[in-house]
Amino acid sequence: HGSLRLGDAPRGTTMPTGRLLAAALLCVATLPLLTSACTTLIVGKNASEDGSVMATHSNDGEGGTDPRLVRVPARDWPEGAVRPIYPNPEDYPRMVTADRGVPQYYPAEGQNVSEPVGYIPQVAHTHAYFEETYGVINEHQVGIGESTCSAVYSADGPQDGGKALLSIDELSRIALERATTAREACQIMGDLAEEYGFHGQSDSFEGGGESLMVIDPDEGFVFHILADATGTSAIWVAARVPDDSMAVVANMYTVREVDLDDSVNFLGTQNMWELAEQDGLWNSTQPKDFTKTFSDGEYAHQYYSGRRMWGAWRLASPAAAAADDTPIPPEYGNLKDDAPYPFTLPVEKLLAVEDVAEIMRSWYAGTVSHRSTIAAPTHAYPLALEPQPHFDRLPCTGHLTCIDVTPLVPLQTSLVFAPPHPRPPSLDSTPLLFEPYGHRQPYDLTAGLAGGFMASPDRYSGCTGNNCPSGNWERAIGLYRTSDSYIVQARGWLPDAVGGTVWFGPHAAHGTLYVPLACGMTAAPAEYSEAWQGTSVQEARLENSGFWASRAVLNIAQIQFATILPVLQAAQRTWEAKGRALQASLDADADPTAASLAFATEAVGAWWDLADDLLFGYNDGYYNRWTDGVFQSSSIGYPGEWMAQVGFESGPPPTAAP
Repeated sequence: HGSLRLGDAPRGTTMPTGRLLAAALLCVATLPLLTSACTTLIVGKNASEDGSVMATHSNDGEGGTDPRLVRVPARDWPEGAVRPIYPNPEDYPRMVTADRGVPQYYPAEGQNVSEPVGYIPQVAHTHAYFEETYGVINEHQVGIGESTCSAVYSADGPQDGGKALLSIDELSRIALERATTAREACQIMGDLAEEYGFHGQSDSFEGGGESLMVIDPDEGFVFHILADATGTSAIWVAARVPDDSMAVVANMYTVREVDLDDSVNFLGTQNMWELAEQDGLWNSTQPKDFTKTFSDGEYAHQYYSGRRMWGAWRLASPAAAAADDTPIPPEYGNLKDDAPYPFTLPVEKLLAVEDVAEIMRSWYAGTVSHRSTIAAPTHAYPLALEPQPHFDRLPCTGHLTCIDVTPLVPLQTSLVFAPPHPRPPSLDSTPLLFEPYGHRQPYDLTAGLAGGFMASPDRYSGCTGNNCPSGNWERAIGLYRTSDSYIVQARGWLPDAVGGTVWFGPHAAHGTLYVPLACGMTAAPAEYSEAWQGTSVQEARLENSGFWASRAVLNIAQIQFATILPVLQAAQRTWEAKGRALQASLDADADPTAASLAFATEAVGAWWDLADDLLFGYNDGYYNRWTDGVFQSSSIGYPGEWMAQVGFESGPPPTAAP
């Protein structure tokens, strides 16, 4: 395969149509599969502040998930050309080939070239698009977000001895190569999957199905897909999201009653109900509920999917969440069978990009579970660890210096951080704010002993020792093991080149900075397309790696999470406001590449500076700063409630009085 020129079809190969002949071209490769656990949203055009349609994705894999964002160029193809189909490993390197015109995928020393597992007919022209593990957004403002789901059927790809050719990775890429609308993208993916077969991330129920949020400037669809019972075709549905509403998919199907006669709102496999009836999954006396019929429910544990759905809607529709007869209760019985949540819910306030970013960073701050053992706080320091549900925002200006203190009651202190050097500091004039136990409602992951004295929302996987208990951690939306997350935004009143934007955030959402990249750019920033988890920190600094900058910030923040969080959030607000200003300045720009690349370089550099400043300012349990040329260091201390729960009062007694 290495002898082929870029864009050539394999010599001597003709591409017949039909699944049986396509299968004859399959070759077998043995590559690992990962089951992802991603959270996705769609915001309709009448639910957004500016009339744009938005979708999100968080790539919540494991420690080796390839975090790179690359640009796939537009191409013209000769008649009779074929499109190679590659297996879908999601660890680095996810693809090694020169065939796709992506320099980051060109073979490097020691890498094995990716071999196609089959081919489908190529079209005459393919569009340019951004890609991470999945297709992100193309030059026509068609955007995609992905979430792996359970399914009643699963199939293997050719690399694992099966006959289903297409993974969701490749379907999302092909859709962006060929489609100019979201509706067209869904139909292309569904038709191809039915003809050539679909396989999920794994052959277990947890990874057998998939969901995509597919948008364009006018509308958005939730696309669900799974293998059929034979393992050689697919069953799929695409349901339109009402313009005034938000949809949430969090690793479980959500489309309920399907009416394929309503072609405006539904697309899908025409004989899905006949297939379901044949296998005893459904009968004609029952509602045509796609989720109840084809999903295998939440995976991992109860609330793994539903809690994130509730967590997103409580921010977008807080009054509904608080009502006695709420349509989005925080707890439920069986998410699949009881259908406690609607497919979509109208928003109560028009959402801006920064509001959607808040949702993607959420760990349910400000909420208390009935299972919580933390007593209600009695002190007067209510520190809001997450912006409040109504998204009240105050203007914030300056270089990483401002904090919205109006909703907070900080500890009384005059301590400030002011390095003696002229370099713009991340913590300059930032007041010391600390009271991690001061603002609690049910489910907040910073609460209780599990959050530690630093009140961290992150729960790492695994257990050491021989006495590991059985149980599960609550699952947040913002997750430490995210390789990257993004918000795709489609704005129909602008030219495609600048109307479509991916707000890209490497690493975990709660530690990252979302930077706008216009879909008309001709290159991806090197800051996002080169380094990965195996890159040394020294090399990552030299490369100005966005992934490693965000990883450094979040891991340093874990030292004193509640104390550092306001500083981190202030930096996010400041730089994301600069990103919105950049986006506005590009609205009439024919080629947004140079300005966007320059801003990405500057923003990632600022995040490295933030990591340095956080490490200086908060270490060894101290708050360090320069004030009027004098270095000061003060002990931060532990929360009193935490000290009581870990037995501080049972420690060594005081020295007896003489």
